[in-house]
Order: sequence, then structure tokens, then C-alpha cells
Amino acid sequence: MNFSDLMYKYKLRYMQRLKKLNAGGIVDTFVWWLGLISALASIGSAIWAAVEARSSAKSASQAELVRDRMVNHRYVAESHQLLQSTRAMLQTVSAIGPSCMQRNLRGLDVRNISAQLVTYCTTLNESSYLFADNDNPAIELSVELLQRAGIIAAAQSLEDVTLAGRQAFTGINLFLPKIKQISDERRENV
Repeated sequence: MNFSDLMYKYKLRYMQRLKKLNAGGIVDTFVWWLGLISALASIGSAIWAAVEARSSAKSASQAELVRDRMVNHRYVAESHQLLQSTRAMLQTVSAIGPSCMQRNLRGLDVRNISAQLVTYCTTLNESSYLFADNDNPAIELSVELLQRAGIIAAAQSLEDVTLAGRQAFTGINLFLPKIKQISDERRENV
């Protein structure tokens, strides 16, 4: 007896047992119910997955909205901070600006004003991203003020200080409406 004959005999025996077992239709009924339960479970799983997907999409859009609000609040805070720094620097430079009299300069610490201008330039550079223009007014003002700060710190005469102070005051004064506009626009978008 070879292997194929052995397999054939085994198959016949299996079929005979299956016929005896299925004589009352038990196997067919069981398979039918098993198929029905599997189909219903599959449909239920698909519905559950769709509900969870919709819930996940809502959560993701809410998270993105919260992130956008946080970024916008940060922009509002930083633009407002730059606006306040600009106003404070304008007031500081006004001591050597257009309304300055030479007799008032005698007791003034111009090196301190120069150091404050350099610090303000750093603040301008840090906040320059608020301006999306190619001609970034914050960078341009920073470069101009660094030159004026050097002139003020190394000034040999009071005329040099007042000239550089007037130029610095004018630059900051012209920059003020630009940062005010950005600050106001950001606050309106909150």
C-alpha cells in the first residue's frame, strides 16, 4: 500500500464520519449560525471603527485649534512686549532727542542710553520674525540704532550726541506705528 492509497482511505473514512454527524443537519446549521455571528461581529466592528475615527478627527481638529490659539497668543504677547519696549526706548532716547537742550546733557549718562539702545536692538532682532516683509523694518532699525549707539557712546562733543540722539529718536518714532499696527492686528485675531 502506497501513500496515495493511504490518503484516499483516510479521506473516505473522514467523509463517512462527517455524513453520520451531519445526518440531522447539525454541522450545516452550526456553520450557518457561526457565519451569521461572524458577519454581524464584523459589521459591528466596522461601525465602531467609524465612530472612533470620527471622534479622533474631532479631537485632532480641536487640538490643532488650541495649538493655533496658543501660537497666536504668543504672537500677541511678543508684539505687545515689543510695542512696550519701543515706547520705553522712545522715552529714554527723548532725553537726547529733538527736544534736548545742550545744558540738559551735562548731567546725563549717555553711555547708559547707548547701552539701552544696544539692548533694544537685541529685542528688535529677537522679534523681527513678526514682520514677514523682505524689507524687515525691525532689522533695518536695529542696524541704524547700533550705528547711533556707537556714535553716542564714543561722542566727543555734545553736538554729536544730540545729532545721533535725534536720528535714533526719529528712527524709533517712525517704527512705532508699524509695531502698533502688528500688535493691534494680532489682538483682533485672538
